[in-house]
Amino acid sequence: AASFWGKLTGMTTTAILSPRGLALSSTGDLYIAEYGGSKIRKVSNVSGNLVTVAGTGLDASTGDNGPALDAGIQTPTGIAFDSEGRLLVTETNAHVVRRIDFNSGVITRVAGTRTVGRSSDAGDATTVTISYPFGITEWPVGSNGFVFAEYGNAFGRAVGPDGGTWGVAGDPDGGDSGITGGAGSFAASTPLPEVACIAPAPDGGLYISQLGFYPPYTNRSRVVQYFATGTLVPYAGNGDAGNSADGVVAIIN
Repeated sequence: AASFWGKLTGMTTTAILSPRGLALSSTGDLYIAEYGGSKIRKVSNVSGNLVTVAGTGLDASTGDNGPALDAGIQTPTGIAFDSEGRLLVTETNAHVVRRIDFNSGVITRVAGTRTVGRSSDAGDATTVTISYPFGITEWPVGSNGFVFAEYGNAFGRAVGPDGGTWGVAGDPDGGDSGITGGAGSFAASTPLPEVACIAPAPDGGLYISQLGFYPPYTNRSRVVQYFATGTLVPYAGNGDAGNSADGVVAIIN
């Protein structure tokens, strides 16, 4: 069966279809991107019950500027809260990022046009084409801006509080060379093939993962660190697919 069966707190057993991203609210509720079910779900910190907070189950991206519960949310993958408690959602196969305001109940499009591509690294985020957005996080922390991984374009894209966008790390035209050493590479010209998940680093930079599912497998399957100075360095993994023993040095150049 495709569904993931889980016993929740209390007496309720429910099915969740292909869960992906998770996010914890300020009140301790767990939010789940239900990729296969085309919904955003919430597990209450108080009751343990599961409720739908966005999406109808329709596998299509619809309903901008309307109630989130009436909107179609297509293949939700990455989710993250911003500083105002709004939930950011990447819809991978719809090539769009949307934001849900739980105070108003409204969902809005904040990046992408629903057309796959790469039209620009700068400008208004709602007018640029993007390609298979995956992981997302508020960045810089506390700013209400955000950054997300564009799997299809092999780079990270930031969006400021004003809606302007720019490339942070990765080179969509750079092939598979990636970071080849530990001294640091210029982030804007370093390819990040199969970029997937992204998280803020304590120094104001970012941690970025590369999946390594597809050949040639080298210079991916690892985590890299982006510094605010504009450089990238390997952080964990040597870029080759494998499964090392625990307790070894994380970075192997």
